[in-house]
Amino acid sequence: MIDDAKDGTEATHLGEPALVRFTSLVTDTPDLDQAARTADMLLLFLATGGTVLGTILGAVLFLYFSMPHAPTFGWICALLVSVGLSGLGGCAVVMIVLHTKGMIAREHRREH
Repeated sequence: MIDDAKDGTEATHLGEPALVRFTSLVTDTPDLDQAARTADMLLLFLATGGTVLGTILGAVLFLYFSMPHAPTFGWICALLVSVGLSGLGGCAVVMIVLHTKGMIAREHRREH
């Protein structure tokens, strides 16, 4: 009887995105709502990591290619824009990779 319940739980997990299934497996949580909340936090951490790495990479590349120029106001503005856009790009890369691998799916909320 326990095996039947487990098979039913696994069957309901098949319709969920892979990130929710992965989180449910890692945290050993059979409750899909709790696993989805934990997967949301994991997704935030992954997106933040992509943003930070993109920002660092953008700053390093900008400084590497523009060091011969004297730091002026325009140079500092260009640095800030470059860092901001590369952070946005890093976050977008993480989201695109997760979406193409089927780890995340667009959520459709129901109004009650």
